[in-house]
Amino acid sequence: MNNSSSLSLSQLYNFKKLAETQHMTRAAKELYITQPTLSLSIKALEHELGVPLFFRDGRQIKLTKHGRDFYADVAGVLGDLDRSIAAVRAQGTVGCGSLSIGTIPTIQHDFLPELLQQFWQEYGYDVKMGFTVEFSLPLIRSLKAQEFDLIFASKADNEPNLCFVPMLTKRLILVVHEESPFADRDSVSLSELRGVPFASYAPDTPLGMEAKRLFEGVGIQPAIVYDDEFMLTSVVVANHAMPGVMLDTFAIERFDGVRKIALADVPDAFHYIYLAYDKRIYRSQVVESFIETARRFSSIAQDEAPGTFAVPA
Repeated sequence: MNNSSSLSLSQLYNFKKLAETQHMTRAAKELYITQPTLSLSIKALEHELGVPLFFRDGRQIKLTKHGRDFYADVAGVLGDLDRSIAAVRAQGTVGCGSLSIGTIPTIQHDFLPELLQQFWQEYGYDVKMGFTVEFSLPLIRSLKAQEFDLIFASKADNEPNLCFVPMLTKRLILVVHEESPFADRDSVSLSELRGVPFASYAPDTPLGMEAKRLFEGVGIQPAIVYDDEFMLTSVVVANHAMPGVMLDTFAIERFDGVRKIALADVPDAFHYIYLAYDKRIYRSQVVESFIETARRFSSIAQDEAPGTFAVPA
């Protein structure tokens, strides 16, 4: 008997079909192969196993004892295999597929729910979705490790294998306590913060690097740094004299006693947020459909921001 690794799936499927029909011509027809091909396949399988699997009883083909034992195992194994293949294929279909999404907190209360509503209106609610909320750099690392199908995050440099599609922009604003000297102002210039201790983003993130370049251009730098708007606004509430320079997000609305003030010398479209995916990885039908819905949902994606990658055809 030869090693079982030389057996092929086609031999096992041929055996299973013949065992179930017990008729060579009918089995060959249902397998879409010729009768001689089926006969040779069964003989080769018996040779590999070293035991007879069938015997002829008049015009009928019946299973031997070895054949009956083998059929019980083969039917179970092939049944499990067929179910597994069907389940994996289903994960990629829009009707009943699955989607794993990572997102920064910035968009989870406005843009993302509206995008999901649009997707569900188009494709129904049968797609299973899993969400993880994290900051941009951990999300990008997880995307490259294939832990997500796609993410919403800031764009990182030196990531040639990732495709970043612009989705929306966020403006940079000044957040102050209502007792701050700036509280009655409608707008403030960054240059007015020279000599004023303020809080803003840590420079070791994509957003922090953008803010750092902006601050360096007017000769200022933050006295306190954090990664998110919740912590930055907490600083403003705790220290009434210290303003915060941050994105205009839902996190600020959680706090009482603060005011949002426009930055006169900063464009409204200061920070881009992107949908990103790994170009090296095959994208299922449901992933492609979600990307296409997101592109249509976002007017920015249709225009594309400078320096971004378009979704490949």
